[in-house]
Parts: sequence; C-alpha cells; structure tokens
Amino acid sequence: MRILVAYDDTDGARAALHAAATLAKAASAEVVVLHVVNPLIDGADIVAPNTREAVAEVSARSRARVEALARSLGLTVDTRIEPLTRGEDDWEHIVHSAQDLGADMIVIGSRRAGGLAGSLLGSVASAVVRHSHCPVLVVRPDQLPASA
Repeated sequence: MRILVAYDDTDGARAALHAAATLAKAASAEVVVLHVVNPLIDGADIVAPNTREAVAEVSARSRARVEALARSLGLTVDTRIEPLTRGEDDWEHIVHSAQDLGADMIVIGSRRAGGLAGSLLGSVASAVVRHSHCPVLVVRPDQLPASA
C-alpha cells in the first residue's frame, strides 16, 4: 500500500502526516510526502538572485521540516518537494502525483477547524476529494495530537 500525504507545513498538514503515520504502521504501507511549492507564495520571504534559487531554498527548508517531523513519528518517508507547474493548481498537482505514484490513498489536511466554516472543506482538499482516483482521508488541524 502506498499513501500520499499532501503537505504544506500547516497544522492540518501536520495532523495529516500523523494520521498517515498511524495508518502506515498498521498496514505496513509506504508513505510519500508531497509538498507542492508555489514560488510566489512559499518563497516570498527569501532573498535570492533568481526564482530557481528561491525554489531551491524553499525546497530545502520544507524537506528538513518534513523529515524531522517524520523521524519524530518513527516514520521513514519518501519526501517530494515539487514546484507548481505553470497553469496547474495545487489540487491538480496532488491528484496527478497520486496517479503517477500509484497511490492507494491520499491524506490531506483541512485548514478549517470548527463552526459552520469547519463543516466545509478548504478549496484544495475539496478539489482533491472530487477529482482523486483513490480514497482521500481529510484530517482537521484539531486532530493533531497534543504531544505534537
């Protein structure tokens, strides 16, 4: 079994990785963590001579955070940091990557935690649910264990 975790360094994404770790250990599954990098957003705080170097810096930071979190969960992951393809939305990149990897499940965090707004999925999670070829587990940020 192969589980793709869509990761963006939010509480919802961390909760999704925790949930995927639990599932992976129970099912002896492989976990692939995908962070789709949008250079205009994720690299906004980086001073670099060009976009390629800014994306490289964002990628290195993200890889370090994902791998540290995975280690703390006792999980070995295949970490993929990929720049957003021109003309493609985050959800499309996630769904296409899951198809290309032969993922059996996608685990994604929702940005909404409660109340009326919490009953609705974020736009990326909602689009992944609608377009995915495989089951999608959506994890709320409030499902992040207190020890995390």
